[in-house]
Amino acid sequence: MADLMEEVLLLGLVEDGKLDFKSAPLDLESFCRRLIDELRSATDNNAPITFIAQAIPEEANRDERLLRHIFTNLLGNAVKYFRGRQRGRVRA
Repeated sequence: MADLMEEVLLLGLVEDGKLDFKSAPLDLESFCRRLIDELRSATDNNAPITFIAQAIPEEANRDERLLRHIFTNLLGNAVKYFRGRQRGRVRA
C-alpha cells in the first residue's frame, strides 16, 4: 500500500511540474544489485532475475529516488511476467 501511495504522490508531482531532479553521485551497478536483492527478499527469493552489468560507468550523477521508482516498477513487472517461467535477465 505504501508503494502505491508513493506512486500516486510521484505522479502528482510530475503532473504539477513540481518534481525536483536531485542529482547526486550514484554507483549504478551497486544500486541495481541492491534493488534486485530487495526484490528477491520481498518475494521470498522467487524473483527469477539475473543481473548482467556491461560497461556501466562506475559513478555518475543520477536521481536515486526517480531511478528507484522506475527500476522497481520495471523489475516488479518482470517478476510478475516471468514467475513460474524462464529466468529473466536485466542487462545494463
